[in-house]
Amino acid sequence: MAALAATAGKGLASPPVIVPPGAAQQWQKVEFVITNVPASVNPFDPEQVRLDATFTFPSGKQLMAPAFWSQDYRRALAGGTENDTPVGAAGWRLRFTPPEAGAYTLTLVTQTNHQTYGAPVVMQFAVSARTPPARFGYVSIGANQQYFQTGDGRALPLNGEDVAWPSSRGTYDYDTWFAAMQKAGENFGRIWMSPFGFGLEDTAGALDHYALGPAWELDYVLQSAEQKGIYLQLTLDFHGMFVTQPDYWGSGNYWPQNPYNASNGGPCATPNAFFTNATAKAIYQKRLRYLIGRYGYSQNVLAWEFFNEIDNDYAFLNANDVAAWHKVMGDWMRTNDNCHHLLTTSLTYASSHPELWNLPELDFCSEHSYLVTASPFTIASDAQTFLKTYHKPLMIGEFGTDWQGWNRANDPYLRGFREGLWTGALGGSAGASMAWWWQNIDSENDYGDYAALTAILGRTSWGTGAWTNITLQNLFLNATGQRGAHESLVYMAAAQATFPTGATNASLPVQHAKTLTSIGWANGRFYAEWYDPQTAALVGESQSVAANGRLTLPLPDFTVDLAGVIYPAPVLAPLGVNENGEPVFSLFSENGGRYAIEKSSDLIQWDAILAVTNDSGLSAITIPNPLDAAPAYFRAVKN
Repeated sequence: MAALAATAGKGLASPPVIVPPGAAQQWQKVEFVITNVPASVNPFDPEQVRLDATFTFPSGKQLMAPAFWSQDYRRALAGGTENDTPVGAAGWRLRFTPPEAGAYTLTLVTQTNHQTYGAPVVMQFAVSARTPPARFGYVSIGANQQYFQTGDGRALPLNGEDVAWPSSRGTYDYDTWFAAMQKAGENFGRIWMSPFGFGLEDTAGALDHYALGPAWELDYVLQSAEQKGIYLQLTLDFHGMFVTQPDYWGSGNYWPQNPYNASNGGPCATPNAFFTNATAKAIYQKRLRYLIGRYGYSQNVLAWEFFNEIDNDYAFLNANDVAAWHKVMGDWMRTNDNCHHLLTTSLTYASSHPELWNLPELDFCSEHSYLVTASPFTIASDAQTFLKTYHKPLMIGEFGTDWQGWNRANDPYLRGFREGLWTGALGGSAGASMAWWWQNIDSENDYGDYAALTAILGRTSWGTGAWTNITLQNLFLNATGQRGAHESLVYMAAAQATFPTGATNASLPVQHAKTLTSIGWANGRFYAEWYDPQTAALVGESQSVAANGRLTLPLPDFTVDLAGVIYPAPVLAPLGVNENGEPVFSLFSENGGRYAIEKSSDLIQWDAILAVTNDSGLSAITIPNPLDAAPAYFRAVKN
C-alpha cells in the first residue's frame, strides 16, 4: 500500500511522500503522515505552504481536507500536575473518517507561496467494512427543528454538562470526568479553547503560530470522548480575550495579551476591529482551516461555537459588526468544512439579539441561564419563545443557580440543579440544561441526577419525531412537558420545593391525593408511570379517560418533584398473515412498552401467548401457531 508519487517537475525537489496508514476501517479515524514537505518559516500559514487532500470514495463521491502541522507528546502526572514531553519531531498529518468500505484514492496537492509545488501525489488505500458503531455520522438538526440527530438518523437529545477546562491535572481530569459521565448516561460536553485550556492562539506572539501542546491535549480529550460516546461542542473563543476593563463581568482583562492586539503586533487597534478588519478576518480563517484539518474528521464534534457570551462585551463592541463577522465566518465554514459540522455562538440568557439568531449561517441558538432569583421553569417558556421566533433548536449551553459559584447554601438539596436539568430536557430546548460547575459536580459525585434522567427518558422516544408543548393547569406545582407521537413526558416540582424559595426548606409537606390536569388530548384512555427524578424509582401508576380534550391524572404522593411518562392505550391492529399462515399485527404503544399478547376464543378467558417489548413504539408482532384455524381474539395487555 505504498504511496504512488508522481514525478517531480523539472528543477523541483522530490514531491511529498504519504506514509500509508495501518489497517483502515469504516467509520474510524484514519491518520496519514506526510513527509518530504518543503520547509517554510511558518508551517501554520497556508499562504507559505498548504497541503490539500482530496479523498475519492469507492462510490465516486469526493471529500477535501487540509493537512496540518502537528507534534506528538507523552503525558505524565507528577504532584497533581500534567507534564507533556514532545515525542519525535513535528510534522504533517492528515485525518479522515471513511464512511464507505472499499478502495479509496487520495490525491494530495501542495502549494508554496501560492504556487503549485510539483505534480499531485496520488495513492490508493483500502478500507475494510465493519459493523457500524451504535451511532455514526456527523450531527445535524432533526426534521423537528428542535433536537439534534446523528448521521444515521438517530435522535440525539442532549444530556450533559460543561467541562470547559481542566485543573492542573490537565487531560487526566477528563479521564475521570468522562468515565463518570459515561456511567451516568451523559452524551455531551462543552469545551473552551481559552487561556485556561486548549488555547491555540491566545497569547502575545501566538498570532498564526499555534500552540502545539494544547492542540495535542485536545486531540487526547476528543479521542477519549469518542471512545465513551460523548459529543463535544468546541467553543473557539473566550469573550474575555476582547475585554479591556479588568474583571468586566468576572471575565478578566485579556485584551492586553490578545495576539490580534496591535500592541502585540496584531492588526487590531481596538477589540471591535477584530470584527471589521479584513486582515484580522483572513488570519482568523487560517485558524479555522487548522481546526477543520485537525479535529473536523471527528463525528463527535457536535458543533463549532464561535464565541462564549460575546454579548458580555457589547459595552465596547458593535453588535451589528459582531453579527456581520459571524455571517462571514459562517459562510467560510460552510464552504470549507466538508463534514458540515453545525455552527453556533453563545449569548447570555434572555439576550435575544435577532441580528445573530436570524443568521442562516448559525444552525441553532445557544443561551446561558444563571438563576439567582428566578425559577428554572422560566427555561421552558423561553425555549418555546425561541423555537417560535427563530425556528431553530435552543441549547441551554450553561446553567447554574448562581453565576458566581456553585453556592450549595442556596441549593443545599440540589433541587434547583435538578429542576434546571429537567426543565431544559422537557421544556422545549435541545436537551437537558448544561450545568456549568462541573468540577463541583465531580468532587461531590453529583452524577446521580444525570443517571436518573437517563434511566427515565432513555427508554422513551425523547427527541424522536415531532414534539409539542403540553399545556398544564395546576397551581400547586410548577410543571412542563412535551407531547410526542408515542408518549408524552412531563416534569413537575411542588411549589414549596421550587428554586429559589423552596430550595432551602428542610421539611416539605407531602403532596397527597393531587392530580395533574392538561388540555389538548385526544379523547380516550391514557396511562401514566410516575418516577422519582432523583433516583429513577417508579413511585406510582395511574390512568384516566380524556374527554373534550381534557385529561386529569391522579398523582402518587410526593414531596419534591415527579417525572411522568403518559401514553394512550395500546392499539393492536391486524396486518394479515405471513407466508407461514401466522397472523401478523402492528402494536402501537409507548416507546419501550412491555406487553403480553393474549389470546381468547370467547372474550372471557384470556391466555398469554407472547411477551413483547415495543422498542420503537410501532412494532410488527407475529403470532405463532399457523395451523390453528379456530376463531380467536387477540389483545395487548401491559406487563
